[in-house]
Amino acid sequence: MYFPVRSAKWLAGLRPNLRCTLSHKNVVWLGCLTLLLLGAATVLNSCTTITMDQCREGDWHQLGVVDGAKGRGYSYFDKHVRTCRWARIVPDEPTWLAGHKVGARQFCKVENAYKYGKSGIGYYNICEPDQHALFAPLHKVGFRQFKLELRISYAEREIASVEYELKSLADKLEAGKIDSFEFSSSVVSLNSRTRDHVEDMAEASVELAKLEWRLKTEGLWKVAGLSEKDKPD
Repeated sequence: MYFPVRSAKWLAGLRPNLRCTLSHKNVVWLGCLTLLLLGAATVLNSCTTITMDQCREGDWHQLGVVDGAKGRGYSYFDKHVRTCRWARIVPDEPTWLAGHKVGARQFCKVENAYKYGKSGIGYYNICEPDQHALFAPLHKVGFRQFKLELRISYAEREIASVEYELKSLADKLEAGKIDSFEFSSSVVSLNSRTRDHVEDMAEASVELAKLEWRLKTEGLWKVAGLSEKDKPD
């Protein structure tokens, strides 16, 4: 969001006119203006990938190294472009890419693959061919495990939420805040939600149990479709 110079002067001009006898309407208006400005600042901060100082300093090679080491994809550079637009600076993409390549070598170490996947860190095909061949399948196994655990966790939270809503409905019925028809209709809907989440949790739990059993009995490399002889020394 860009505020023209005249708007800044206009806002500054409000200051001498403020009095303790401001009308209710003016107080509300100024309150809304403050909230809008704070909201704009919050949105800006949530969308920025680097600071304005970093944009001005322009150490794009080092920023690329950091992004690559964190496994960020090539499209992450576009976020830097949008961020630095506020400072009217155009990032140096070739230099960033050179640094990103260096950082990605660290991210793509084979010992990181399964660990990063299981932690929920995505893989955006940033590894060079010599590392990708091992990193990708090992990461895929870990990420699959992460997603299954996430499904189970989500279903558990939703089931707990439904149970809370059912208790709340029972309390409202007892207090006479809702009638028996509204209560019954809501219970049917909530029970349907519970059934869906229970089924999904059961399905994910079975898949996860099978995967964990294979990892335990066959080993990570075989589950990933790789040979033990492919392991680096």
